[in-house]
Amino acid sequence: MRILFLTRRHLPSVGGIQLTTHWLAGELAGRGHQVTVATTSTGPARIRAPSAPNAWYRRVRLPSSGPGLGTAVRTMARRSVVVACAGSHGGWVEGAARAVGDGPLVLYLHDHDSLPLVTGVRADRVAAVSRFLAGADERVAYLPPIVDLDHHRVDTTRRVTLFVNPVPEKGLETALGLARARPDIPFAFARVRSSRPSRRRRLQQAAAELPNVEIREAVDDSRRLYGDARLVLAPSRCSEAWGRVISEAQASGIPAVASRSGGLPEAVGDGGMLVSSDAGLESWVSALSDLWDSPSRYECCAAAARRHAARREISPDAVGERFEALLSELA
Repeated sequence: MRILFLTRRHLPSVGGIQLTTHWLAGELAGRGHQVTVATTSTGPARIRAPSAPNAWYRRVRLPSSGPGLGTAVRTMARRSVVVACAGSHGGWVEGAARAVGDGPLVLYLHDHDSLPLVTGVRADRVAAVSRFLAGADERVAYLPPIVDLDHHRVDTTRRVTLFVNPVPEKGLETALGLARARPDIPFAFARVRSSRPSRRRRLQQAAAELPNVEIREAVDDSRRLYGDARLVLAPSRCSEAWGRVISEAQASGIPAVASRSGGLPEAVGDGGMLVSSDAGLESWVSALSDLWDSPSRYECCAAAARRHAARREISPDAVGERFEALLSELA
């Protein structure tokens, strides 16, 4: 089967959509399908499948806009099943999906902002990365991201509280407030490559006043994030579709303290603490302290995190099998 993924950004840009697409494309390539990821970002022409080292998928660059985008998509979509990965760049995805015409098309929702596309784009099937998103419309099926235990599991020294992508919508002010309230706890704020220079400057200025906060640069291998993590912090102020960082950390038994909003409760399960998204700083300090200061409570959550990460529904085999069946119906 020929499978074409349409996504605005792809590796080496790192984010939830990029990693989810990478693992899914690789798993389908490992199952013997001819897989291409078409994107506007630059990068290598061939990418090795992470779960099948002897398999590769193609990467093709698309125009970012204009008539050339439609022409390129129409050409590549011939004799292929198309998966349009819908995230925050909904306008681009809508334009690319429309160019597919009446060919087989799956709309795959990756964040809350992509929900309007369910009614705005003609698609044969619609899927979403979380039950939270799938529950917003009866036409949407739940198909979670792949989280490979063997790939993400690390031995961690459990020294720091890790906060990935320290930007306002991810709860930066809450994270800074926690660092001020608990100067005895070391915090690691890990940036992502796509962060804007102005945001980097503001982050450096805020962290300069907090000796227990370390700013870390972006990394290519997600396992490098978790080597000294004791907890993962996800105080998002937006409706996250899914918490990929949480799922990856749980592979190593690292619990999370996260907002009770969007798809984050699904990602956490019973492997961490949830705090109401509109709660004050006191509630966040209480949740963080409950896990950090109590060895018995921490060990209980760490064990629960490992069990939650090991559920079959997010394994490469299970997700690949379900996606393969879905696409085969349309091929």
